[in-house]
Amino acid sequence: MLRINSCKGCITRLTSLIPFDFLKAVAAEHGLSDAEFEALSLALEGYSTTDIATQLDLSAIAIRKRLGEVYKKFQISGSGPGKLADLKHQLLLEFQSHPTTPTLEAKHPRQHSQIDWGEAPDVPVFFGRTEELTQLQQWITHNHTRVVTVVGMGKVGKTALAVKLIEQIHSDFERVIWRSLRYAPPLEELLGELIGSLSGSSKLPPGTGKQIFRLVECFRGSRCLVVLDELESLFQPQELAGTYRPGYESYGELLRQVGELAHRSCLMVLSREEPLEIAVQAGTTQPVKVWRLGGLSEAEGQPLLHSLLGKASVENEKVIELIRDCGGNPLLLRLVTQKIQELFNGNLDRFFEHHQLFYGNFQKLGWMGELLNLVFREQVERLSAGEIQVLNRLVLSDETVSLTQLQSHVQVFGDRTKLLNTLASLHRRSLLQQISELEEVKFSLNPMIRQYMRQHLIETICTLITHNPDQSLEELGCLGVLGLEKIHTQEEEKDFKKNAYERVGRFLNQIGYQQYMKGELISAKLYLSWALQFHPNLAPAHFNLGSTYEKLQDLESAQIHYERATETEVKKAKYSALNNLARLQILEGNYQAAIELIEPILPEVQDNGILTSLYKNLGWAYFHKNLYTQAEKFLVEALELNESCTAAYLLLAQVKVAQGKKRQALVYWEEGLNSQVEEGGFSHEPWKWPEIEIWKGEARRYLQMGK
Repeated sequence: MLRINSCKGCITRLTSLIPFDFLKAVAAEHGLSDAEFEALSLALEGYSTTDIATQLDLSAIAIRKRLGEVYKKFQISGSGPGKLADLKHQLLLEFQSHPTTPTLEAKHPRQHSQIDWGEAPDVPVFFGRTEELTQLQQWITHNHTRVVTVVGMGKVGKTALAVKLIEQIHSDFERVIWRSLRYAPPLEELLGELIGSLSGSSKLPPGTGKQIFRLVECFRGSRCLVVLDELESLFQPQELAGTYRPGYESYGELLRQVGELAHRSCLMVLSREEPLEIAVQAGTTQPVKVWRLGGLSEAEGQPLLHSLLGKASVENEKVIELIRDCGGNPLLLRLVTQKIQELFNGNLDRFFEHHQLFYGNFQKLGWMGELLNLVFREQVERLSAGEIQVLNRLVLSDETVSLTQLQSHVQVFGDRTKLLNTLASLHRRSLLQQISELEEVKFSLNPMIRQYMRQHLIETICTLITHNPDQSLEELGCLGVLGLEKIHTQEEEKDFKKNAYERVGRFLNQIGYQQYMKGELISAKLYLSWALQFHPNLAPAHFNLGSTYEKLQDLESAQIHYERATETEVKKAKYSALNNLARLQILEGNYQAAIELIEPILPEVQDNGILTSLYKNLGWAYFHKNLYTQAEKFLVEALELNESCTAAYLLLAQVKVAQGKKRQALVYWEEGLNSQVEEGGFSHEPWKWPEIEIWKGEARRYLQMGK
């Protein structure tokens, strides 16, 4: 029986072109066992599976299994005889890129490679990324991939990953060079520097094409790893991804030639945007690869939080929620944990209570605020107008949107091709998620991008409103911001217009509420009024506008909006509005009307905050009717629900004064002055509850007299 080791140097079908020693070395680099190499060698000679099985005294199934492992290790996909042809082609390309027969570098790596770190940052602490490092190392050191591009959103950790990778694989190269493209050096300048460093000669041939080929020759002469960081600096802002700035188009030719021509080195590119040349060349079986870098996984994020917050916090179940909210973005996790340390002494439970109290479920990630600007603003500012409108459309939609829905509603696109190009651009920027639902591709945004774009949309519309308070929606251009400027009459588009308007109305209500809480009442009135133009039936906006008018002493307008707020089916909003209507009746002297508004709903109210305020207002109304026993009863119930209800203490003191129980009144006056929290959980500010300042003035006088 013929054994393969008797054929060294005479594999007739392939080794007339490739020496046996080279083939053996490449097989070792890809991790082939002796048995797998034996089957491969016979297959390359032209033997069929049956013939190989006969020669090796094995079954055909066993041979197919061995060859299957070979194809897997060489990353050859597909089926049938084409797999062997693809493998032969790959082996020929690898040999042509090596002018001399290699040693078995995978088993005997170089011990002294020259590293020029250039502008690479120091990375003293690094967490996770095991899968990424393993795959990149496989591509570069075992598969001899010529161009590897790591693409990801800003601040996700591309540079840190590349630094750590070099520390692990540098011994596989004779030279390692790192260069940053942050300041967009002309290509000729970069090539001159690289060629001079690799060849020892600073003389360049004339013409960009010849200069690029000279670099490829350097890549053939020695095994090098060149890293180009921040490639996005070469691209034009406000254009589709990968559109070069004028004068930098030749960088595309560099990427194309380094990917196409045979050589033994690797060019690693780090970018927020995937270059078009890479998108065209990349593939599973191609010598050009792309890795899309996302955030840290939950398991990888926990050690990072451990280092920032300590073990006690990391053991908290909320840590997983925090990692998910931040999308595993290392920078965002660091920024958020810094705030948690500063404001809550590292206590995650208190942090989550705080942001849920102020933002609730509608704006779940609103607490990130300016932190998201640090991570995403620079990248979003580079987007084209069409990309901004697509993202706005996704912000105003449900979780996923089909291509047909996008085509129907984002009217800025004159044809389907333009929309497809825009979607492809967003994908190359790692800003778009594609989801398959029932054999249809749909699009969505990850939660962080959605929240950032929500903030961006709010800022855009609010700027228009602030500077043009008396103009209509059409005059302001708000429809254009939303991609609605060419709305037709079809029912589907009417539904979208309604949905989009309602969401913008909610956004503006959030802004108005925040202005109200700051005491910026005129600004709050403006934003809340605009919220109702977008969403006329939005109960929270009516309630907030009613509160704003009340503080502006326009009680008639306040009553109108409180009454509109009571029309909602949301019980909490409805009861809050009825409570404030009762308060207005008390201020106008209609005490019985206030009582008739409150008493019927008391058995239905479950929220302790609202119930506290209802009891307080009921006690207030009965006090003015001189029914002191009933007043005392309800004020005591308010304090039993919330012992920090300032108004209830001060009203109860007045009840005791009216009853002639001045000593007891002094106790309540003092409690009212010492209480620091008003109902609802917010710190007291004079503009919110003006009557409280009047009552506190009385408290001070009575206490002074008592002394």
